[in-house]
Amino acid sequence: MKSKRLTKQLVGILLLSFILTLSSLPLAAQDNGNKPKAHWGITAGVNGYNAHTLNLSDDRGRWGGHLGVKLEKPLSTSPNHWYLDGEAKLLLLRTHEQGVYYFNDFLSEHTTIHNYASDTKMDAYYLHIPIHAGYKWTFNDRFALFVDAGPYVAMGLFGKTKYTESINGGASTESSYDTFKHHLNRNLEWGVGMKLGVELYKHYQLGVSYDYGISRIHYAQHAYDRNANLTFFISYMF
Repeated sequence: MKSKRLTKQLVGILLLSFILTLSSLPLAAQDNGNKPKAHWGITAGVNGYNAHTLNLSDDRGRWGGHLGVKLEKPLSTSPNHWYLDGEAKLLLLRTHEQGVYYFNDFLSEHTTIHNYASDTKMDAYYLHIPIHAGYKWTFNDRFALFVDAGPYVAMGLFGKTKYTESINGGASTESSYDTFKHHLNRNLEWGVGMKLGVELYKHYQLGVSYDYGISRIHYAQHAYDRNANLTFFISYMF
């Protein structure tokens, strides 16, 4: 218990350090006597696959996504430059698991093998905060290419898990985070991510991002699950 509490405190300290670094980093890199300016923006995205697995052949079709704000801070006024990027967004991850199980009926006159199917759908909402460092190549006033990467922290907010099985058609619903806390005593997770995209007319950003959870979020069938989230995003920078 103490180690888990210490881990959470360390993650909080690291997150605070990243935010303070992003907001107070001196804009010392100057070209032609000008200081680079930070830009605010809004961002949205969609993901449409099981967030907790890397196996892209699994059942798909449950769309999730995010909506939030971002801050981009160039470290130079040069057309090609390094930058820091931070976001705070409401993130929805959705999973869908189906299984068929077999068991022996030893109580009947003749031993028979029965099977039943289960269906589990989980919706989980997070406050997702990534802090990235990246590089931008500017080709002209209409087109630029960028790539960035860095850590993230995500705090579980709310969500529901619905379980249905075929023996008697029964169904149950519970909080997704009650499940997390039951196994791990927390609803905080962290990991690393990266983005690749293009910027159009210095305002519109389009691209793809991928986040992989380092921390485990759920214990099931003697194996820990991690979030793995592929997102297509669009942002508008002011």
